[in-house]
Parts: sequence; structure tokens; C-alpha cells
Amino acid sequence: MSEMRKKKSGLKVMVRRQRLPAKSRDTRGAILRSAEELFANQGLHGTSIRDIAVAAGVPPALVLYYFQTKDELYQEIFRWRSKTLGDLREERLAALVRSSAKPDLRQVLDAMVRPLIELRNEPGGVAYARLIAREVSDPSEASRGIISKTLDPIARRFLQVLVEAAPDLPEAKVHWAYHFLIASLIWIMANTGRIRRLSKGRCNVADPETVIRETVEFFASGIEGLHRR
Repeated sequence: MSEMRKKKSGLKVMVRRQRLPAKSRDTRGAILRSAEELFANQGLHGTSIRDIAVAAGVPPALVLYYFQTKDELYQEIFRWRSKTLGDLREERLAALVRSSAKPDLRQVLDAMVRPLIELRNEPGGVAYARLIAREVSDPSEASRGIISKTLDPIARRFLQVLVEAAPDLPEAKVHWAYHFLIASLIWIMANTGRIRRLSKGRCNVADPETVIRETVEFFASGIEGLHRR
């Protein structure tokens, strides 16, 4: 048995000998949130299991009890967040489709934008945005397939409804609009404070309703403008 396998096996034995916390779900959540923050700030390869354990206030062995490897923990963060976001977006899109034969463009955009902007006020929301930005720019992203597995399904659904809301627009234009929208949302979610600094306080991304309104109006106007070209 290799040294690495011995070490990992030893950690698992330690876990079996420990009494697991009564609130195991809270412990698992604490590990996820701590790992999310660390991965967002330091990257996947710059973060160790020990770093995560210290931040979560648990033994390293307990991290490996819930998530067998660091890569598994990393992927679980995306599955956890994307399910919450995907469910909210799907509910909103389904309601729009049921209510009208042709979905309203601004309502479709709102259904895409609002859940993500509101997530920013949840614990770890900003970290998740930074984590997405890191992942999509990582050369290894394609081989991991995290984005395609966790975010592409709802993206395809949204694109389908967006095409219905803008039937006179070539589908390629719709895909470009979606691409630019997602890039903007990731930057907004990261909340670096740059827009507030450059605008001398006139633009404040801390107000979610303002951000949603301005984002939806900008992209809706842009898409409508393409109709007139």
C-alpha cells in the first residue's frame, strides 16, 4: 500500500473511532461553506484539506468522512449551489410559460437575473460568484466538466424560453446575448466595488432591486435594439 493510501486509510479509521456530531447536517454545511470561501480566494490547488478543516472548525478526518477527496468536495459545492439556483429559475420560467403563449422578454430576463443577485445576500453568495469565475477561466474546466454538468442544463432551458421571447431574432444573437449576460452577472456578483468607485457612489451594487432593474433593462433594450437593425 502506498504512503498516500495508508494516510487516507488512517484518516478513515480515525473517523470511525470518533463520535460524529449530533448535527451532522450542520457540520457538512459548515465544511461546504468554508471550502467555498477558501476555493474562491485561493483556488482548488491552493487550498488543502487541512485549510478547510481549520476554517470549518473540524478535524481533517471529518472532512474526508463527508467528502472522500478534495475534488469531490469542490464538485459538491457546484452541485449544491446550482440545484438551489436551478430550481428557483425553473420555477420562474415554468410560471412564465404557463401564463403566456409568448413569454415577456423582461420577465424572462428577471427570472434569470433575480435568483443570482438575491443569492449574493446569502452566506457565501459572493464567494460562489468568484468560484464560478475561477472555474470557467481554468484550463482544466473542460476535463472536470463541472460547468457542463451543473449549470448547462438550466442554461439550455433559459435559452429555449429566451428564443421564444425574441422570435424575430436569429438564435445566434440570442446565444450572444446570454453569453454577455452571464459575464455581467458574474462580475456584478463578485462585487469588487469598482462601479461604486468609478461612479463616485452614484451606482451601488449593494441594492439588489436596483441591480436587477438596471441589468434587465440594459439587456432587454439591447435585444430589442437588435430587432430594429
